[in-house]
Amino acid sequence: MAVDIKKIRKMVYIAVAAALATILSFVQFPYPVAPYMKFDPNDIVILICTVFLGWPSTVAVVLIISLFIFFIKGGIFGEIAAISSSLIFMSAYALVMWLLRKRKAHRAIKYAIGCAVGVVIATIGLMTLNYLFITPSNIFQEFTTGFTLMKRWHMTQKEYFTEFIVPVMTCNLIKWSAISVITGLTQIKLPERFKRRFDSKEQVEENSSDTNLEASIEK
Repeated sequence: MAVDIKKIRKMVYIAVAAALATILSFVQFPYPVAPYMKFDPNDIVILICTVFLGWPSTVAVVLIISLFIFFIKGGIFGEIAAISSSLIFMSAYALVMWLLRKRKAHRAIKYAIGCAVGVVIATIGLMTLNYLFITPSNIFQEFTTGFTLMKRWHMTQKEYFTEFIVPVMTCNLIKWSAISVITGLTQIKLPERFKRRFDSKEQVEENSSDTNLEASIEK
């Protein structure tokens, strides 16, 4: 039975990315505007994974990270927010890069467009989810909605939006912009070297397979 080296290598990359991102999830920085919100840099690893390995591998990494963190830290609604944030951004980025795949543009320009769209969609998506149920569910530690919270605390929609949703919006906007820039800096030299090395290994393996096949036929 032939061993698929490419699949094994990808599985190793996924495992390493998941392990590194899980470790980085414990490095947290409070958001000054809303100290109860934390910023952790593990999404840098996830975005690098999206750039190099593609969207399906990224989904696997996100799910592995969330599973580990849930069992270590607990807090189902916090993990729902983290999963949603990562998957919305990465999905938007991957979709834009797929749409631009045949466009003749510099890789950096495509990356910038993909990240810009990802920042906007992730910010809007997280605002909506937090408004509907994530924020109130985190507060009460049970599934509930923003409308229930407003009713219990006698808040108007404007007060609820200003106090709870605006910090979510600004936090995600800053977070994903910073992650896009930091990850982009790694692509100045690293991706081309990585891609050349990866492609050359694949080409060597294909040539070796072809040579072995030809030799076996001649025999």
